[in-house]
Amino acid sequence: MPVHGRTRRRRSPSLLGAAALVLPALLTAAPPASAASAAVSTTALTLTMPDGTGLTAELTRPSGSGPHPAIVFIDSWATPDFEYLLQAQQFAADGYIVLEYDPRGFYSSGGSIDVAGPQDVADVSSVISWLLANTSANPAEIGVGGVSYGAGLSLLAAGHDPRIKAVAAMSAWTDLDYSLYPNSTRHQESTDLLAAAAELTGTLSPDFQNILDDFYGDTDISDVLSWGAVRSPQTYVDSINANGAAVFISNGLQDSIFAPNQLLPFYNDLSTPKYLMLQPGDHATSEASGLLGLDNTVWDHAHAWFDHYLTGAANGIDTQAPVQVEPIGGSSYQGYASPAAMTASSTTYQLGAKNWLGTGSLSTGAAGSFTTKTNAGTASCAAGGTLEVSGILTQFFDAPPSCWLPAINRSDDAVWQSSALSATDHVRGTASLNLTVTPSASSGTLYAYLYDVDLLDDGTLISYLPYSYSGATPGKPLQISAQFLTTSYDIPAGDSVALVLGTKDPLFLDADQSGSTVAFGGPSSLTLPLGR
Repeated sequence: MPVHGRTRRRRSPSLLGAAALVLPALLTAAPPASAASAAVSTTALTLTMPDGTGLTAELTRPSGSGPHPAIVFIDSWATPDFEYLLQAQQFAADGYIVLEYDPRGFYSSGGSIDVAGPQDVADVSSVISWLLANTSANPAEIGVGGVSYGAGLSLLAAGHDPRIKAVAAMSAWTDLDYSLYPNSTRHQESTDLLAAAAELTGTLSPDFQNILDDFYGDTDISDVLSWGAVRSPQTYVDSINANGAAVFISNGLQDSIFAPNQLLPFYNDLSTPKYLMLQPGDHATSEASGLLGLDNTVWDHAHAWFDHYLTGAANGIDTQAPVQVEPIGGSSYQGYASPAAMTASSTTYQLGAKNWLGTGSLSTGAAGSFTTKTNAGTASCAAGGTLEVSGILTQFFDAPPSCWLPAINRSDDAVWQSSALSATDHVRGTASLNLTVTPSASSGTLYAYLYDVDLLDDGTLISYLPYSYSGATPGKPLQISAQFLTTSYDIPAGDSVALVLGTKDPLFLDADQSGSTVAFGGPSSLTLPLGR
């Protein structure tokens, strides 16, 4: 559907990124025969909401009279209402009733897309009420789950409906404002992709259209943030705790739409039973194979979560370390008592003066004074990667984004590098950056990239961060503190650590002013979190 209103400058999303959102569900259109499908039945439905809006749905039932535990699966953004068909059959074979539906505005469902607005949340409760009234679902054993859009809506619903006893949220958002606007920087490519997919498969609400106009026009951002807060599970975490739903969350470490950072405050604030899985992969890629009926670790844990917290199965998931993280390039998960427990110690590097090659020093010695000046507005090979593509390459081929550091023009980007490590550094958690910055303009955007650099000066991206500032006094130093994306990565002995600071990244819309410069000086530091 076309989006009306003020003209927006928007880049086209990558085809692979769009496919990553919708292909896993489309591939289930002709599911393979399975033992589970022979023992269960699936019926296509249209559920009528209290306001008369019809939502397309699929009801999958087990044999037997019940009562049965029940799960409501909410379809992902821009995916049809058979996304979870193979998972529904597996759950039904284990005795569950499963109802999945397409939210308002998508495909054949009525209404318009309001991005998890209050009516979307109310629809979850209406679907549960229909399920209880029309099937043998046990009212004491109701779960809700989904991937991406379905994940966020499931968490929101848990804060509004105490009938929900367990949630499985995969590739979820908990803070929509952070996801759209991390460190006051507009996340362009993810918004491009979501908007384009919505226009292709549904009908946007006027409110959503206006929000997109404000976002791309960089106007009324306070309204955008207020709109996002209403749609953020973090806003309702106290209600989720009061209602008592057991919450399972899984996300990719390279999720380029809903970064893992925005999950951690929410997870920490939960007082109900909770479980967090983080693993290499991008948005909705870690759980995608499970939608195709293949073995999948994330879905295995989701099954165990529902089995334990809905039916009381003694499967041990409640006794495991509640935070499970698979390092990038690793092959097994590491368990922690909390996200903070990932980090056992830290190393702080001071940024220093540059050598004759234009590379500054990163050392653990005392802070010193230096000045490194760069021009704003030029991109380099240092970047956060390509939406969806980079995370998929990391997950399946252990190939994070890379950059050959000698290729970086030191007039446009600033580079610092440590000496070779004497032992492996196990980066675990959230690295942080403290900078002294003197801009020549009142507004601008900085991007920081953390690299693992080998003997040939090839840098492998460990993590990155965007940061935008406004209202600065030209020529006056700013003190900037920001956090990188949470990660789990091993830097081998013999490699070095590098920090690159630039002003352009295709993932984001920046606030740089043409012809401006940025000067970096001391004291400035980089802190790496270390674990096992």
